[in-house]
Amino acid sequence: MKKLFKKVVAGFMAAAIAVTSMVTSVSAAEFAVSGATDNKVEVNVAASVELTVTTDEAAITAKSDKESVATATVDAKKVTIKGVSAGSANVTISDGKATPVKIAVTVKRVPAVASTVKLYTDTACTDGKEAPEAGVSVYVNGTKTKVEPIVDYKTTTLYFKENSAVKKIIATTTTGSEPKLTEKGALPSDDAGIKEAKNMATAKADLKKKTVTISAGKKTSDAKTVTAWVFGLNEYNEVVTKASAKVVVKGAATSISFYATEPSEKTPVAKTIVIGSNSADNKVYFVPAIKAPSKDAKNTITDNTYTVTADPKVKDVTVAYDAKNAYFTVTAKSLVPDAKKKVKTLSAKIKVTCVQSGKSATITVIVENDVNSIANTVKTGYATLIDEKGDVAKVDATPTRDDDTIATTSKVSVVVLNGEAAFDAKGKLTTAKSKSFGAKLQNTQTGYRVRITNSGAKEPKDAVVYLVVTNAAKETKYLKVATLTKAGALTKYEAPAA
Repeated sequence: MKKLFKKVVAGFMAAAIAVTSMVTSVSAAEFAVSGATDNKVEVNVAASVELTVTTDEAAITAKSDKESVATATVDAKKVTIKGVSAGSANVTISDGKATPVKIAVTVKRVPAVASTVKLYTDTACTDGKEAPEAGVSVYVNGTKTKVEPIVDYKTTTLYFKENSAVKKIIATTTTGSEPKLTEKGALPSDDAGIKEAKNMATAKADLKKKTVTISAGKKTSDAKTVTAWVFGLNEYNEVVTKASAKVVVKGAATSISFYATEPSEKTPVAKTIVIGSNSADNKVYFVPAIKAPSKDAKNTITDNTYTVTADPKVKDVTVAYDAKNAYFTVTAKSLVPDAKKKVKTLSAKIKVTCVQSGKSATITVIVENDVNSIANTVKTGYATLIDEKGDVAKVDATPTRDDDTIATTSKVSVVVLNGEAAFDAKGKLTTAKSKSFGAKLQNTQTGYRVRITNSGAKEPKDAVVYLVVTNAAKETKYLKVATLTKAGALTKYEAPAA
């Protein structure tokens, strides 16, 4: 009996275990989540993945433990997991009855792909006003003009369109290829092109103002191609946008020199320029120069423009300048004698200014009435042989002046030399004065009378008589009047026909 009871009890227990096992397996089959591999899913930032829930229950819940990384929403039997930011999160899905299913979510960020954008010359970033293919220009030694229209020749500003993905902006110049930024979104420190370009031009970007300012350095880009690059970076320091523009670095004058004649290597620089009374179109040449950045490098002046202005207080002197020429012309009215018929020189300052650099130089122009030449005459009755001490010969010298209607402003004197006038490299007279003959100068109604006297030298020498004319610029010329043999025979000098 006992054995039978034990068998019955054992049978009931086995049946109960079998029933329990059968119920559990049915419940698990009724609740399942598909669409994940080993309960794991991967999704990109801003993308989503959809899971399907199998259950007989109506109420399904899905909750993320890190909603800053991934979110989960339920629609009927569908669970949508959306990537928010890179990282890991767990989404728990439940039907309220069965054991919840935990889904491990990995959110990945797709690296940004840089798009090439444009730079513009206007604030509105209008199509058709992109940075020119030939490049934008900046000038070494450039300046900002003080009068309208205001132009800054040292810097130029370009503009870019707003992009919500751009959180940081970086700009640089280079003589090489497109710079490759570091993983932290910085310019490479070993880029030779960037280092070289800094001496020519630099670029600075302002994300708030949406501007790129390019400034000239110390060296012109005569033999190099300089490019400005602008990179827009996202919050992950990835390049989202990139733009470039060619930069032409030109040179603006740092000094200006003046010349009285068309300049060559040996032409002296003029401190003052002398022009004649009642004269027109007197050419004054000017040559600009630019400082070199170093002994081993040179700068060149390119595309400079100039203004030429005369002293507004001096109404009798005017200037004319054509930008195609390397000179300007000066015109002067006739000098006016005073009450005593004395004529004084007139001076006016003329300023030449380089527009791009603002550098200027001033030359003083003196208006005078110089003696340019003389015609010599020995009148009938004048002695032509003075062979004894005290003998006198006379030669009349009729001058040709800049303005023959008024007296000369030059200083005129006479000298007798032991031969033709000769000068050293500095222009100093090297011919000795004559001891055989002397001369004095007298004014006449038509010009000058030169009185030549035999000095009675024991050993007389041949001689040459000169009219010495020194103008307002202290430039002296010797105009030949006559020649004398040591025996005292005089011959007037006649200039050869032009």
